[in-house]
Amino acid sequence: MVLELSASLPALYGSRPFAAACAAAAADGFTCVELWAPPQRQDWTDALQALAAHGLSLTSVNTPAGAAPAFGTAADPAATASWRADLMDTLEFGRLAGAAAMNVLAGARLEGHTRAAQLACLRENLKWLLDLLDDGDPMLLLEPLNAVDRSSPLLGRLDDAIAVLDQVGSDRLRLLFDAYHLHQEEPDLLLAFDRALPYVGHVQVADFPGRAQPGTGTLPWPSLIAEIAKSGYQGRIGCEFVPTCPDAVSLARAYLTALQVIETVGAT
Repeated sequence: MVLELSASLPALYGSRPFAAACAAAAADGFTCVELWAPPQRQDWTDALQALAAHGLSLTSVNTPAGAAPAFGTAADPAATASWRADLMDTLEFGRLAGAAAMNVLAGARLEGHTRAAQLACLRENLKWLLDLLDDGDPMLLLEPLNAVDRSSPLLGRLDDAIAVLDQVGSDRLRLLFDAYHLHQEEPDLLLAFDRALPYVGHVQVADFPGRAQPGTGTLPWPSLIAEIAKSGYQGRIGCEFVPTCPDAVSLARAYLTALQVIETVGAT
């Protein structure tokens, strides 16, 4: 089975207005997309129309990142009230767009708060959010981040995220396995995927260094795609890379698809 590829609109088409990015994604052959944040509320109607006009479903949308340079405030004990208020907008947009998932941004280690206190805050916010979800609502994702691109992330290693998933204990809370981030944090990316597999709800890809399209860096793409293909994972693969040339997106789609086809043929 060849897994569906999902386009990160801000990563692949970041300089384009939302409707133009949707048109570009559809023209590149995508049928689903991902967002780092919902559009501004006044733009929701246009955004939903653009998705529908181009036959695009929404794979995932991130929860609030907070004011720059923050990359999430779900684990900030001082921001619980504001995080929950902002989160309701993300959830509402996700419901309207039929999002498959919401990526909960945990954020960084914070001065003045112990790691234990931040993790407790994160767990409580996740449980609060899970209690709000109806049957048709998005699943939730937690994503470990590397410590170079994101200074002192609360969830850096795979085990950091898995511990929270185990403690919260909900089938609706899953792991976002970002190969770019975990390649930098784990000694063996393939073994990391094997360990993560029971928890994985979504996969994202980009190469290292530079977060460019797969095939430009040091990630073991043939081995990784083969591992994913034979694992039984049936979700989508999110393309969250920064294109380095005009045909980067089409080349990456062809490359990732070909690797899956090779593995599928080889397994028959």
